[in-house]
Amino acid sequence: MARKIYKAILEKWLTRFLLEGDPIKASLEWLWAELMKVEAEAKVGAPKGKHSRKKNFCLDFSFFDS
Repeated sequence: MARKIYKAILEKWLTRFLLEGDPIKASLEWLWAELMKVEAEAKVGAPKGKHSRKKNFCLDFSFFDS
């Protein structure tokens, strides 16, 4: 059963790219967008729409002291 579901998903993705004017370019653009999303999530520490408990930044308010 899992094989049928996997095959249907793969078939859907392949037909999506094959319907484009340039299927290689379309698949590479999709891959590039996914890699950029993964890189952004890794830098932030949480996926899009979620918050990370770990703070990766430091605010410097020392200029208010003067």
